[in-house]
Amino acid sequence: MSDPLKELIEQSLGLMNPSFAPPGKMHSARCEFYHQFRKLWDRGIPVGMGLGHLLLIADDDTVQIERLGEQGKPTETIANVIFSEQIPIIASNHPAPCYLVAHDGKRWSLVNG
Repeated sequence: MSDPLKELIEQSLGLMNPSFAPPGKMHSARCEFYHQFRKLWDRGIPVGMGLGHLLLIADDDTVQIERLGEQGKPTETIANVIFSEQIPIIASNHPAPCYLVAHDGKRWSLVNG
C-alpha cells in the first residue's frame, strides 16, 4: 500500500527547479520545496489524497508538516522533512516520521523511505 504523504513529498521535490535550489543551499531548497508544495496545496491535491488540510512550518533545516484539526480533533504533526548535505543524526524525540532530503548531484530527493 502506498503512503500518500510520501508521494506528496516526492511530487513536491520532483517539481523543484534546480536554479532555485542549488546544492548546499538548504534555505533555498526549503523555500523552493514550500513553493512547490503550496502549488499542489492550492490545487487541493493533499485533501484529494485523503491527507486533510496541511500546514508547513519551517525551522532551521526542517520543514514540519502539520494536519489541521477538524471536527474536534487537535492539530497534529504528521511528518518532518529534513534538508541536509549529509545524512543527519535524528533525535529520537521527533513526534512524527522524519523524511531525510539531500542533494544527489542532480536534484534534491528523499534519502530514506
